[in-house]
Amino acid sequence: MYHKQNKMFVNYINSLNPEAFKKLVLAVQRGEAFSESFLTYIEMSPEEIWTRFKSELLSTGNKGSYFEYK
Repeated sequence: MYHKQNKMFVNYINSLNPEAFKKLVLAVQRGEAFSESFLTYIEMSPEEIWTRFKSELLSTGNKGSYFEYK
């Protein structure tokens, strides 16, 4: 279950801005600090986006593709 939750969260982040997500991944691969890169490219902290993700997950009408188990 934990793996599926992680996958859903990563899919969610990617769905918000695929280009920014790609830049984040490349920055981390280059050895740049995760937290700083996250703020630079995603433009919010991991904690902020997690709160947003949970809120959308709990909303009754959201059927976003990032919630699908693939």
